[in-house]
Amino acid sequence: MPPFDFVIVGSGTAGSRLASRLSSFASVLLLESGTFSALPSTPWLHVPLGYLHTMTNPRTSWNYSTNVHDKEIHYPRGRVTGGSSSINGMIYQLGNSGDFSEWASASKSANFSASAMTAAYSSLDTAGWPAVPQRLRWDVLDSFADAVQKARPSAVRTDRMVSSEEEVCGYFVVNQKEGVRVSSYNAFIDDSRFRFSSATEKVFAKPHGKLTVRTQCLVKNLLFDETAEEPKCVGVEYYDEDGQGNVADAGKTTKVYHEGKGGTILCAGSIGSPQILNVSGIGDFDHLSSLAKPPEKLRHHSPGVGANLHDHLQLRSVYRLGEDAVT
Repeated sequence: MPPFDFVIVGSGTAGSRLASRLSSFASVLLLESGTFSALPSTPWLHVPLGYLHTMTNPRTSWNYSTNVHDKEIHYPRGRVTGGSSSINGMIYQLGNSGDFSEWASASKSANFSASAMTAAYSSLDTAGWPAVPQRLRWDVLDSFADAVQKARPSAVRTDRMVSSEEEVCGYFVVNQKEGVRVSSYNAFIDDSRFRFSSATEKVFAKPHGKLTVRTQCLVKNLLFDETAEEPKCVGVEYYDEDGQGNVADAGKTTKVYHEGKGGTILCAGSIGSPQILNVSGIGDFDHLSSLAKPPEKLRHHSPGVGANLHDHLQLRSVYRLGEDAVT
């Protein structure tokens, strides 16, 4: 297989955006472990309420679970083009400025400051990923918001709840257009503009003239140039899948490389990216060495890889309405 300028692993929120930007001037291979999310084969991925079905469907979700204080919590991760943006609740919300300031301090880069990150998020809307007020509206929800304001005058009433900086009561902004889900893949990659297509691959024409998307590719590990003074990643090795999460063709692998000035970019999500790094020998050496099946070679000691996962846990309140309640 000829090398590409960039190899991107994961076609989710970050991967699709990067593929769109980079393919405007460089050759890009975008690898996805799941399948294409195009209609008509996957209607539930496009209907907003469909996430109730897709979050637990093994064809569209990895169905992970986390363990918090001995309590198992379902942790869906998208397994389809668009990644988790194809199966989530479509809520669009900015991160907390305190977290961004922490990133800027840790990285010593102003590019992660709150002002820079807010501007970056705002650019997504103008780039084609809509964040709009949802069409859902119930009288009982408006009545609840009125009651919240009476009980807590400092709470801000809004129809565009995108900030996490203040006490807010109102409706979330969502990634939808005319009542249809818009995933990152659908927003940033024009899935109809291809010049070659098969069940598992699309080679695109303009505006993504140098983009190839290949699905049902489960990355086994990163590839390295071991002759360099420091091991240097030069590509990835992946399995072909059968669309059901099973490795096909007796475990045969394919190796793909990036050009010298390009790179391999991991966008496989909060679970997938550190997992790929770990199996490639990058992570906490003590932890990796203790595994039943440790990596073939320990390459770089980085204790933070795979640690400090922060999830957005929710507390859902359930109320019984009175018989005279207006809904």
